[in-house]
Amino acid sequence: NCSPDTSAYPPQELFLDPHTGDYIFTPIQSNQTSIRVLEVEQWRKINGSTYLASKIRRDVQTTTLSSSQNNSPKINSYNEYNLCIGQPFTLNISATDLAANGIDISSDSVLFTAESSLSGLTQNNKSITTRPYNYLQLSYTPTIQDTGKHYIRIKARDNHCPKYGESYKTIQLNVLPRDKASLQIDEIFCGNNQITFNTQRSSEFTLAIYNQGILINNTSQVTSPYLYTNPKTQNQVYQLRYTDNYGCTDTVENLHSNKGTLGVSKARLIGATTLCEGSDLVTSLSHNVYTISDVNWRYNGALSMTDTLVTEVENGILKYQYTLTSNNLTCPLQDSTQVIERQGPSIIMADTHQICFEPIIDLNTISVSPASGVWKYGTTAINTAFDISTILPNVDTSIRVSYNVMDEASQCLSSKQIYLKVLKAPVLKLQDQYICGNDNVFRLKNGITIPFNLTGENITWRSLNNPSAYLATPEPHIDIPSFSPRTYKIEATNRTTGLCQITDTITIVVSDNLVLQVNDNRTICQGNEPLDLNEYFQVNAPGGAWQATENSLSFTSNNHYIPSLCGANVLRYTYDRNNCFAEIEFSIQTICKPTFSASIPSEICADYEQVQLEQNYSWKGAGVSNNILRPTLLPIGKQELIATQTDDICAFDTVIQYTIIPPLTYSALSSNTKICEDETLEITLASSSDFTIDVLTCASSVTKSSQQKFTYTPSNCDLQNEEINISFISKSMAMCPSHFDTLAIAYYPKPKATISKPIIGCEPLDLDITFTTLSGNNIDYKYTLKSDYQTFNGVGNTLQYTDLKYGEYSLTTKLSDDNGCKNETTQDDIVVVYPKPKAEFTMANKDRLALSERELLLNNFSSSIEGPLNSKWFYAKNGKSTLFSTSSSPIYELPADTGRFQIMLIASSAKECSDTFTTNVVLVPDIIAFIPNAFTPDNKGPESNATFSVISDHAQAFKIEIYNKWGQKVFESKDINNSWDGTFLGQHCPNGVYVYSIDLINKTGVEYSYQGTVNLIR
Repeated sequence: NCSPDTSAYPPQELFLDPHTGDYIFTPIQSNQTSIRVLEVEQWRKINGSTYLASKIRRDVQTTTLSSSQNNSPKINSYNEYNLCIGQPFTLNISATDLAANGIDISSDSVLFTAESSLSGLTQNNKSITTRPYNYLQLSYTPTIQDTGKHYIRIKARDNHCPKYGESYKTIQLNVLPRDKASLQIDEIFCGNNQITFNTQRSSEFTLAIYNQGILINNTSQVTSPYLYTNPKTQNQVYQLRYTDNYGCTDTVENLHSNKGTLGVSKARLIGATTLCEGSDLVTSLSHNVYTISDVNWRYNGALSMTDTLVTEVENGILKYQYTLTSNNLTCPLQDSTQVIERQGPSIIMADTHQICFEPIIDLNTISVSPASGVWKYGTTAINTAFDISTILPNVDTSIRVSYNVMDEASQCLSSKQIYLKVLKAPVLKLQDQYICGNDNVFRLKNGITIPFNLTGENITWRSLNNPSAYLATPEPHIDIPSFSPRTYKIEATNRTTGLCQITDTITIVVSDNLVLQVNDNRTICQGNEPLDLNEYFQVNAPGGAWQATENSLSFTSNNHYIPSLCGANVLRYTYDRNNCFAEIEFSIQTICKPTFSASIPSEICADYEQVQLEQNYSWKGAGVSNNILRPTLLPIGKQELIATQTDDICAFDTVIQYTIIPPLTYSALSSNTKICEDETLEITLASSSDFTIDVLTCASSVTKSSQQKFTYTPSNCDLQNEEINISFISKSMAMCPSHFDTLAIAYYPKPKATISKPIIGCEPLDLDITFTTLSGNNIDYKYTLKSDYQTFNGVGNTLQYTDLKYGEYSLTTKLSDDNGCKNETTQDDIVVVYPKPKAEFTMANKDRLALSERELLLNNFSSSIEGPLNSKWFYAKNGKSTLFSTSSSPIYELPADTGRFQIMLIASSAKECSDTFTTNVVLVPDIIAFIPNAFTPDNKGPESNATFSVISDHAQAFKIEIYNKWGQKVFESKDINNSWDGTFLGQHCPNGVYVYSIDLINKTGVEYSYQGTVNLIR
């Protein structure tokens, strides 16, 4: 049967197993036979020519016997199994043994045997009391050296009588190579590790993580990429266990130094932690890169869960915990700092002080130490000459002021309050008197102008001259009639029960006639304050009345007027009292008040060295000397200066208010000590007040607020310098000195490496390339080489891979150097692998040709996904290869030389990728005859040996004659298909040797003759 059915079970008829090389015959009916032939040829080579010297062939005949009681056992197993390196493999093989009627024969035991070249394979026949009763157990643990295909031939034979049945089956064992696995750990942020892994075969993964041999994490069914978080700084062993779709299990390990929180820039503590006694501790956290959340403060046992801590300062440790967030990844951190409470200077001063009311009180009368302090009323600094007239009435009351001392070393301010007990002060003002004649006494109370009501007043009098003229009863008076005209001086004192007193003096002139006299002042200064004309012009007889004769003046009393109008005028003074009458009139000039142009900045910094005041004016005020204002001597707060301009006898002044503000101190801060190329620098400007700061870099200048965070993007000049140098200069609308600050941050180029040029080749491509380093020191390389079909992850600066498949590969490189700089780049199409064509052809004629018919009919079935292919055809013989065609499917006649030829096709694509396909053809002489040397015509051997048959290729004519030992012809034929059955004239010929003569003519007409002997065996 020329059409065996290999898909049946068992495979039927005669066929060659392509996997095992077994030449198999499975009978399907009784008395069926098969003949298998083994032929050996001997070739010789003389003088460069090869010829067939001889051949021998042996036949094997198999005959199927009929047994109606038994069927061969049916072996139960798969044809193929996949095995894993290092994993024990056990296979139990049973057989179903049925009788001819299909009934299971439980008593018919089956014996199994297995044949294999595998070392280490063990086999054991097992018996059990239930089906399948008997089975074969195979055990085997493959090693890496066993990778590949192996075959086991199983034979199952039963013990049925009279004829046992047996079956054969070849099982293929595929020892799979270890699956290539990659495991890469990238610590993204603060112990958040992205773990990427893959295998070439589909697998399930379990990830175990160890620290010092202790399992700290074990997760099954993980998928790549997998995120694992561990904020601790420790060495960790990542062990990836994977089981592929064949059940093969393996592990890959990676040692990773987990940085955790190490190296993560911590949050910056905002707010002073060295504070003076009585201050509030106010702190918060800031970070120029990451978001801060979950802030907890613990200070001297108290817990606060607020973003900003506000509490009274005291010595202790401030601990704080918080979480940084970057791209949804968190980092828990904690830190602490020492809080120091500084003591201010000690102030020695009584708690209260008693003083009589005065419009301006002298604070120097209060005993206090140290003497370098500043007095304040509320928040306003006051001079030691404290004007309380606008604050307090003249009654018994009190007022609270504070004394403040700054310690120069610690800059801590101590403050102590004192209550000023202000006692009501008496008032008293006397007016001199001029009396004409000595007829009447003068009652001294008539000389009192203040107080108007004398009830309750305690006024006492004392004569300073002429004491005999002073009489205290019935009320104090001067006894003018008893003495000649003269001048009397009397002193008066008004006292309160609080022992406060005031004293004034009155002069009483007694004369016969009054002559009014004034001084030489004829100039008045324009102003808005009342002017006492009696005092200004020093009238010798006060108590009269003044009036203007030309221009109306603004009088507030007989002797007070407001010189609000400037220019010329005439004043008249009239005295009409105490029996006296007199007038005096004179001209005056009121000098106009000038318009002031003096000014100073509304705000001046306390650290401004000195301010030159305008020289056109005379300046007075705190911190002023020689028209120079020294702000460094003044406290923070509102201040006043008096600018005075002189015209003739007039000194006009104006009050200019300004504010001493704190120095424009600030800090330029960054949590970074270094950054890498393409990173930005977060800068925080911190100050207690708001002003502007010029920010100068190597490439630009910008203006920022003193209370601002901003981002600086470095420029090329920073990179060239490998350092960022930034200068800061404070500016203000106020008069303030500029403060300078600098910030120097190391700026490193990011590591750079590249593959200088694309790698182009054909599959399977072996890759061995090295990165070219462009910048960076001690670079750590991690890369991913990826196409649509393959992915390779690796480390190091060399890429070494074999068997790259067709595709365009991109290379993603992650670099890090010893400066902590990182860089990730992707180079597309860095490796291009063109597909390998598949070369294949068939020969239309047989693989065994005669010299007379040596023409090859070649059919090219080569293919490529990239289109048409170029073909090159070669034949090779005796180690020499010859190109014979470049056609796609040529017809070619081999050289007239017998022997084995190797026919080779090289199919190449337009990308110069090629594949080779070879086959062999044997060129034989035109006539080769197979002549047996023995046969057994009585069926003692195979059926093919029951007759004497001649087999020959290419015979056109044939003739055979056979003779016995007596020369008698016992057989002749001209048909090569006729065989001698060992009879002559219907009778069996005896055992013995018979002589044959054979003539053959090939298709080209060449004649061949063969003579020999054949043994007939019965």
